[in-house]
Amino acid sequence: MYRSIAGNLLVASTGVEDALFSQAVCLVVQHDQEGAIGLLLNRPFHPQPANLLAMLDPKEAQPEGTSARFDIGDDSPVVPGGQSRAVHFGGPLSGPVVALQAVRKAELGGAEGLMIAAEKGEMETLLNDPDSPVRVIVGHAGWTAGQLEQEIAAGTWHIASPTTDVIFGDHQTMWGRLLRSACGNSVARWVGAPQIPNPELN
Repeated sequence: MYRSIAGNLLVASTGVEDALFSQAVCLVVQHDQEGAIGLLLNRPFHPQPANLLAMLDPKEAQPEGTSARFDIGDDSPVVPGGQSRAVHFGGPLSGPVVALQAVRKAELGGAEGLMIAAEKGEMETLLNDPDSPVRVIVGHAGWTAGQLEQEIAAGTWHIASPTTDVIFGDHQTMWGRLLRSACGNSVARWVGAPQIPNPELN
């Protein structure tokens, strides 16, 4: 039976050898019966762009107000700036530059969350705010109808819940931090047991 996992993380299994997705962590931003779209979170560009704001071409930007929001529902702190401002490769498919922004509890009525901004003016405001935790992403990954479900069933990806401290933390440790709890969730799903969150991620 189809079940959307939009708003969750995909954590690559240890057996993935494709350099593009090896040790990858991907946020699923859209998932329905026609396919899925995701953003890789731990692939920073080397070298980094010299002028990020110059990349925000208004011709490529989404219409005013285009955004997506996902509740996280944990008590993770909102990590300020720093490494989260690196520009990341989101996947092999082209598209507008987008920014993942942490949304504080007061704005979500009690839950932590993520906002995906793609409108040029909103992104410029975020990037000029040194206290706003932002992860900038160029490109995205895509799956055709049923493809992602097949990869998950084959063990290519494990599913994990997002937390702001992981998403805006060190990209070098992101995959390792998520892998153990994500593998446990996969085993629980396969045998029909309850899924227990990893306390290290809370």
